[in-house]
Parts: sequence; structure tokens; C-alpha cells
Amino acid sequence: MSATSDEISGEVSRGIRSLYSDKDRYLESFGAFLRDSDEHESIINWINKYMDEMVVHFGGKRELKLMSVGCGDGQIDLVILEKLRNAHFKNIHVTLIDPSSEQIERCQTLLQNLSTAESDKAKVTLTFKVTSFEDYIRSFNCDEQLPKYDMVYLVQMLYYVKNPYKVLEDSIKSLEGAGRMFLIQVSENSGYAKVWKRFGPRLPQDDNCNYTTADDIKKMCDQLGDHVAVEQTEIESTFEINSDLVNSHDGKLAVDFIVEAAYFVDKAEEPLKSEVLQLIGSSECSKPHDKPGFLSFNNNLNAITMYVK
Repeated sequence: MSATSDEISGEVSRGIRSLYSDKDRYLESFGAFLRDSDEHESIINWINKYMDEMVVHFGGKRELKLMSVGCGDGQIDLVILEKLRNAHFKNIHVTLIDPSSEQIERCQTLLQNLSTAESDKAKVTLTFKVTSFEDYIRSFNCDEQLPKYDMVYLVQMLYYVKNPYKVLEDSIKSLEGAGRMFLIQVSENSGYAKVWKRFGPRLPQDDNCNYTTADDIKKMCDQLGDHVAVEQTEIESTFEINSDLVNSHDGKLAVDFIVEAAYFVDKAEEPLKSEVLQLIGSSECSKPHDKPGFLSFNNNLNAITMYVK
């Protein structure tokens, strides 16, 4: 992430490591996030509304081809496919891409029943690719050989690529003439963006993750050219965190997840630690929760929809 005028300069704090370098700590903090945030529900609510629009948009088609970039464990794909297979379509072909074989296995298990033929629902064909999106695209010799899709979607995955702009560019090239693309990324209005923009240069950098927000992505989308239409929608979401960020176990886990650093409270040096904790607990990032001793951390997201004019 490049520095901005409101960031605080300085060297990376010694003693703290990227959260992604400690798998157990990452899984524990991510599990706490899933338990204490409404992010999944907020995303699902938006996707259901958008799929209703897509059913109308693709009203004349009997067959759909979809590409899920960074499918993970398939939770989002399940929602999308359950919605679409109950519409008027006869066949739905889905290519699901993820570099993690573990995630692909979970995705296969979750979605396996969708391939079962039912007379009143669309037939779903699933193709799984254990690869990065970049390598998937490179497997084709030229743009003319790229498969074309009616819908391409990237949900919470552009943090994990080295060149988000190239992923956007190649995704747009993969759309059929009337195709649609959507992505979901953390909002510039969220608490994460406030923390990342201000302290990013002093937090541990990791090749597996970047501090890219939806506004960063929107600027990249604008560089694709006037032929690409882009719309941005705020998705409200909150993360319930313990207000005692220093002493409570759940509070420490929340901090780790927000700053993407393992054991930040215990290992970060002053004054960085105090500055980060103060910002997380401030009105810039959080507001009082109805439950005493807790804060509602701003977990807002943005949905960005795109198509070629």
C-alpha cells in the first residue's frame, strides 16, 4: 500500500509479525471475527438483491456461465447458485478458482449436492481449478483464447493478489458481451481503512495480503477506460469487539484481525501500540455498543459492479 498524506511515517515496528505467518493465531482471530460480526449476513443480503437484478438482466438466456475468483470454501457460491438455479435458467456452468487445495475441497463438499439433477431447477455443472487467477489466465496463449463468462465475481479476495489492477483488467476481458462483474472489498469508510491508511507503513507487510480498500479498487476501475461502467454501493456492517483491547483475550484477537498482525497487543512497541489502540477505540472507527463493555467497530464494505458498455 502506498503512503498517503494522513499516514504516520516510520519504520515497521520490530517484534510483530504478519497474522498470516501464524496459521493458528489467524484461524483463531478469524473465527472470532466470523462469530462477532454481521459481515456474512450483510454480504448475503446484498448478493440476494443483486441476483434478483441479474435474473431480470439475463431474462432471455437459458444457459449461464459463471466464474468465481477466489471461491474459498464456497459459502458465497452456494448463495448465488441457489438463487439462480431456482430461476428460469436450464443450465449453469461454474468455474471456481482458488489457489488453496484445502479450500477447494471444502467448496466441493459444500456444493456437491447442487449437481444433483432436479426437474424444476437448473442443471449445475461445476469445474474446480486449484490455481491462482493469474496462473489460470496465463494458461491461455492470448486474449482470444480466454473463456467468456456471463458473470464474474470476486468477493473479499483482491487483498491477496500482487497486482489487483491486472486481475480487474483480465476479469473484464473474460466477460461476454452483456456480462456482469461484481466484487466486494472493505470500504474506505470502515475502521480498517482508517487504521491501514494511518499505520500501514509501520505494520508488518506480507506478500500474502495487502491493504487495498474499495476506493483504491474504484480508482483502478476508472483507469480501465470509459468503455467500462462502474457503480459502487456501501454495505453497512459491524464487528462487535470487547472495549478492553489490552487485557481481554477477545479484544486482543480483534486487534490482531484489524491490523493483520499476530499478538499485536503483547508484542508491538510503544508508541505504535497505544496509537493504534486509541484509533480503534475512537469515534473514527467505532461507536458504543448496546452491550456494556463492547464497541461496534465499523466493518463497512463496498460492492462494486462493472460491465462493458
